[in-house]
Amino acid sequence: MCESAKGQPLDLSPQEAQFEWAAAISEEEFANGVTSFQERASELGLGGVVLSVRMSSRHVSDAIMSYRVLRAINPSTCMFLLQRPGFALWGSTSLSLAEIHNRRIVAETDGATHPIPDMPNGDEYVWNPTAKEISEYDVVAEALWEDLAPISMPGTQRFTRELEQRIFFGLGHLFAEMRSVIADEHDEISVVEALAPHGAAVGHPRPAALALISELEVVPRGPFAGVVGMFGTDGVTDACSVTRSMWTTLGGSFVHAGAKVVPASVAREEYDESVLKTLALRQSARPLKM
Repeated sequence: MCESAKGQPLDLSPQEAQFEWAAAISEEEFANGVTSFQERASELGLGGVVLSVRMSSRHVSDAIMSYRVLRAINPSTCMFLLQRPGFALWGSTSLSLAEIHNRRIVAETDGATHPIPDMPNGDEYVWNPTAKEISEYDVVAEALWEDLAPISMPGTQRFTRELEQRIFFGLGHLFAEMRSVIADEHDEISVVEALAPHGAAVGHPRPAALALISELEVVPRGPFAGVVGMFGTDGVTDACSVTRSMWTTLGGSFVHAGAKVVPASVAREEYDESVLKTLALRQSARPLKM
């Protein structure tokens, strides 16, 4: 192998300062949205809604290098990179939409976001979820059940994991896993249509949550909360929700994240959580060298 073709070690140091990231919505504007939800939740029949924050930069990212660094510093269960002229999207998300093998569905959701501190002397941090965190989990678990029910064969739908704690990039989440078999009158496309956009990225019930998001969020979400996946010819489908993801265009770089808002939520905490969820992406971003 010639010397120039050998791989070079990745520089994993944070380079977010080069991008001059800025939030597209202020904490006050976000708080107004939280207050509006909390005042109208009962009237709208909403158990929870995901409100989001966009971080943007005028600098264009090198998608491949940024993705390589992201894989190194924040690996997750669903990794993806899509690129075409003038646009690229990449991410490292733990939010799988569905895995389907021979019409058997495995779907997941997550509720609650809890910072996991580094402990001295190798001690293990014990997370005892609060009532508010359990409430966030209940909203998304109920959404997953209701979304899968219409396209599942009767009697096959069941939770196989509940309140499972998983940690990604210093943040703990409560996961649920559900399994079922696709009903005869439906197919893999039906499953993706039933689950998207993911309840953990918009709220529950979905129609009311989407209507409120459209009303309250002045910045369009772009790819955020969308779907990336593939339909195989061998009966295998694998899809995930577009969260913990970044995209770049000729106009700059963008990352969008949200927090699950329930009646007990504190607006400042949810805003800070949304910004914190973008940290790994901002740290891993690498500028495109012209």
